[in-house]
Amino acid sequence: MVQDTSGFGLFPSDRHRILWNSIFENDTWLQQMIQIGGNPFLFGPELDKVALPEESRKQNYMTIHCGDKTTECDYDFGTFLNCLRRPYDNSGKGEIMLNRGIILNVSEIESPEDPLQLDNEWLIRLFPKGDTQALPQYSFYKSNRIYTLLPFYITAVGGPPYNTDILKYGYAITIPHGKETWHVIFQSSQNKHEVEFDCETSGRLLWMKVKQAPLG
Repeated sequence: MVQDTSGFGLFPSDRHRILWNSIFENDTWLQQMIQIGGNPFLFGPELDKVALPEESRKQNYMTIHCGDKTTECDYDFGTFLNCLRRPYDNSGKGEIMLNRGIILNVSEIESPEDPLQLDNEWLIRLFPKGDTQALPQYSFYKSNRIYTLLPFYITAVGGPPYNTDILKYGYAITIPHGKETWHVIFQSSQNKHEVEFDCETSGRLLWMKVKQAPLG
């Protein structure tokens, strides 16, 4: 169903540990989310490369999600900030810059909404830079690996392969883990009025299309 990342001379569990430890100084917030039924995960391009030596690393852009299926819990942004590894720069625009070149989009934690609205640049940056045919990755805190999200689990306007002209309208991802799945819909804050979509009560996207311009 999913394929593990490989290479860099590290065990998968090492890359997973380095990724999460690069973001969090302590796990108070993570354990708080788990206790209320969440399953925190990260999503973005080349998550495994956070573990590379400094001279080989690039800037890594990613989003963090609570993995909460009730959508009614308090995500406690204050505790979240207190648990981040210092120093960090909170721009106040839904992004936090951390060490190891990490730019963490915290929009879901700071102001939960469904779907998650991002501007076009953020939407594109969640896919590997310069190559939207490459696949993003995800990592659950409770797991011990970083996984690659296969094309089957990405839904956008039309069908794969997707390019930047398509992804700028928004897209949805289905994250499989064990016997469960998580669904996240990313909607363009600039193009949201140009797109319509429908999803199941579980959050799984059924379809997405660009609205037809009115005749005349």
